[in-house]
Amino acid sequence: MIFSSPAPQFGRVRDPGRIDFTLPPLTDRSRAVLSAAAAVPSSPGADPAWLRLGAPVFRHRDWEGSLYASDGDPKDQLRIYASKLGALELNSTFYGVPSETTVERWAADTPESFRFCPKIPRAICHELHARVTAPALRGGARVTAPALRGGARVTAPALRGGARDVVPQLAAAFVSRMRRLGPRLGPSLMQLPETFGPDALPALESALQTFPEDFAL
Repeated sequence: MIFSSPAPQFGRVRDPGRIDFTLPPLTDRSRAVLSAAAAVPSSPGADPAWLRLGAPVFRHRDWEGSLYASDGDPKDQLRIYASKLGALELNSTFYGVPSETTVERWAADTPESFRFCPKIPRAICHELHARVTAPALRGGARVTAPALRGGARVTAPALRGGARDVVPQLAAAFVSRMRRLGPRLGPSLMQLPETFGPDALPALESALQTFPEDFAL
């Protein structure tokens, strides 16, 4: 006998308006942790201790008619989102480094207090294990092409030195593009593949060292 069930809807609720998001009273331990964090001196230009809430995307069809007007201009959605929430996880950068025009538009549509948290391109993080076993990066065009849209000028030099040069080249291109967000750039996220294991830790360490020390991860 074969049983079927609907696809799981993790974290999805029918009516978020019925959820009580009230925070519980602070415990003595929480007060001590927060007080210690507030006492840590910030470096020049660094943020104070902030808690910013955000989502993985700023555009979702279920938000039309609630967060956005049903007949509104999609070009206004990021600006509206940024007026309600203080951060955004950039899932799109996982699939490719956006164009300079796109990044500059993101910055223009958000206040300086807003923070973007971009995902590191999968060509870097999802190929770490492959760098141990090598074949996925041989002839790397298949791996690097999706990482940089319109990026043949960047990816071609990366391939000349073989697989070892791919990650540093991609990391440099990613960092350079994301820095165009200016003060709106928050920490970047690295999503490791489910196949990642202890044998790939040296490759992970090597990849992390390709990022500048002042680039938050």
